[in-house]
Amino acid sequence: MRLIMAGLVVALPQTVWAEDLLQAQIRRVTLYPQGAEVTRQVQVPDGAVTVRVAGLPASLDLDRLRIAGEGVSLSGVRLVSGQGAGDSPVVQEARAKLAQMTEDLAQKEDAVALLRAKAEAALDRVVYLRGIGAAQATPEQALAIGDEVEARALAARQTALHAQAEARRAEAALAPDRRALQRAQDDLAQLLAKAENGQWLEATASGHGVLTLTSFADDAGWSPVYDMRLDRGAKRIDLTRLVSVHQSSGEDWHNVDLTLSTARPNDRMDPSELWPLLRSVGPDRPVLRTMGAEYAAAEVEAAPMRKADLLAPQMEGVSLVYHLSQKVDMRDGAEALRLKMDDLSLKAASWAEAVPSRDPTAYLVAEATNSGSEPILPGPVMLYADGRLVGQGALPLTMPGQTVTQGFGAIDGLVLTRKQTRQSGDRGVIARRNEQVETVRMTVENHTDQSWPLRVVDQVPYSEQDDLKISWNASPEVSQTDLDDKTGLLGWRFDLPAQASREITLTTRLEWPADQVLH
Repeated sequence: MRLIMAGLVVALPQTVWAEDLLQAQIRRVTLYPQGAEVTRQVQVPDGAVTVRVAGLPASLDLDRLRIAGEGVSLSGVRLVSGQGAGDSPVVQEARAKLAQMTEDLAQKEDAVALLRAKAEAALDRVVYLRGIGAAQATPEQALAIGDEVEARALAARQTALHAQAEARRAEAALAPDRRALQRAQDDLAQLLAKAENGQWLEATASGHGVLTLTSFADDAGWSPVYDMRLDRGAKRIDLTRLVSVHQSSGEDWHNVDLTLSTARPNDRMDPSELWPLLRSVGPDRPVLRTMGAEYAAAEVEAAPMRKADLLAPQMEGVSLVYHLSQKVDMRDGAEALRLKMDDLSLKAASWAEAVPSRDPTAYLVAEATNSGSEPILPGPVMLYADGRLVGQGALPLTMPGQTVTQGFGAIDGLVLTRKQTRQSGDRGVIARRNEQVETVRMTVENHTDQSWPLRVVDQVPYSEQDDLKISWNASPEVSQTDLDDKTGLLGWRFDLPAQASREITLTTRLEWPADQVLH
């Protein structure tokens, strides 16, 4: 029989208790980018009337707690804060461990004390031997007695020195045991603090079997972390995929079956909503240039935009699950734990990208297609080019079949210059049209010892008005217009040999009526 309890709270008798305090063991954890689902199991003995389950964190919310029973019928459940910390089996086990470690250390300290006592006894023997006299002896007997006393005193002193050295070494060997004992004391103190600050589950039950408790922890999560290595010679990008996991739930997760999910249970569940868009025409009216009018107009125009921006979904439609083959330990509040995922090897094209209007040098850029069967999730990345660390960045979400373009830093030996001249004037005996001619000369100089495939990027203005005529020409010819689907962006592609330079000339002509102003 399986019974699901969803946050049921009833009045339980205060004086009815099960004989044994039960301890729920964390078996499985599903970790989300923000939050975690924690699954515990506890064995309920036969004949229990009221069971107490210990060791639940203070952050556990009854409304988000789900209980399933196999062979157990429940008629009520509630949470009680901070009772009976010393009764917990985990605490009892920690106490027993601490007591055993204390006894073991005491026996070793007794052995050290025995060695020191042996050394003191040997030194006492030396003192005794020095007190032996030879007043009634003949000279020959006195010399013999002196020799015997000297030999025995030397032996006793040697015994004392050996015992002292052995005691010193034994004392030094106790350091790891004392550190382990201190850790055990700290662990017990933390368990007691967590138990006192934690919660207990009380439930009225009949039958015997297994209870499964599923709760949600907010202060936990995971995120992908990458190392991206570009090999220009092999035309390949190797992507090392790591996972950074963390939790501060108020309890340690020992030997748990861990699953990572890209689902976001804390995010909104519904898509964005569109509202009717009313447009109208009418006579031209002047715009009021007051601050209040501009502010009001901005409010009316921007309101739906802000709503869309604030509620923009992240990774909607992507829900992947990664299950770890080995069980893991995650300490409460400890530094993030790194887990490794499968690496990816992607075919890549690389080139030097030059934007003379913005940058003094060209940048190394690579592009690769996600040829895998799963998305590359967004996350921070450390960047390497030809075996050397060049910097860091952030990878976007890249679905299978999509391309990712990543920069790998400046190429200092590729120097860019851009010079611009502009001429303006009127056309016709009676000025009917205005004209502006702009000439740009761009130069790329290769001061490195290798040839570079180069893409030079610049732009020309564009017009959506019939009165504004724009024309342009370039030398050499442009390789691609509307680069990356951006109107007016131009791209030139060529190979630039070592120690060579290349000049590009771009002339743009604009014409518009004499009674209008260029904006």
